[in-house]
Amino acid sequence: MLSRAAGAAVAASLAAAVLALASSASADPGGAQVLHFKQCFPFQGDILFCQQGQVVSNTTVTPSGNISVIGHLESRLSFEGTDCATSNTLRQNIHELLKGGPDPAQRSFQRREKFTVDCPPIFGDLRQSCEFVAHFQVANGQVVFARPGEFICTPLP
Repeated sequence: MLSRAAGAAVAASLAAAVLALASSASADPGGAQVLHFKQCFPFQGDILFCQQGQVVSNTTVTPSGNISVIGHLESRLSFEGTDCATSNTLRQNIHELLKGGPDPAQRSFQRREKFTVDCPPIFGDLRQSCEFVAHFQVANGQVVFARPGEFICTPLP
């Protein structure tokens, strides 16, 4: 049985991987790029773990030679199968400003996540709806703004 933290870690790992893919896919400046994805995997017998969504990224080069990368991720994770109705909707925005090299001089992101847990075969009696929002900004390797966010959960009826 997965814990709430493990479920959140799965979602965070997949989101990070998709955003990394968007950053590498948009290394060529010249307009927006869109990546649609959908994948499902068998999980614990009759349960299917699925992720689908899209990443939109746009890379531009400023007149001074700086590179600006903006990315948006929308993703839906779900456990589908017998007695399962669990889903996770994630929206994440990221902006990086690259000055003279691959390490960003400025980075900011917002993460908004909503999920519902109602899958007794995986989570037992845990049945709830949750929301999470976080904002961060980093400049020259230092956190200049942080609103780390917290999960706010309410039990399902």
